[in-house]
Amino acid sequence: MSKRTTHAAVLEAVQGLHPNEIVRKHRGPKFFGLKPTQLEEAIEKKLVPPPFKMVEGGRAEGWTGQQIIDHHRQRIAAALADEQINPKQL
Repeated sequence: MSKRTTHAAVLEAVQGLHPNEIVRKHRGPKFFGLKPTQLEEAIEKKLVPPPFKMVEGGRAEGWTGQQIIDHHRQRIAAALADEQINPKQL
């Protein structure tokens, strides 16, 4: 990414996301707030849901808007739970 992704930019991108929209993998950094290499590592470590193949045997991959929305909801819930346990850690 040429410019730094901020929490506000990611939040804005996710808020404008339709659950049925398909987000191609090359647009993933905008929605997950990670650089392409970091996104690949997060997928491998299962910290981010893996993209699905658009066509069997094809190279194009992506996520549904709902997958991305659900991922962010889970991250927010985990952060809030952690905050309740130890607010100084956030």
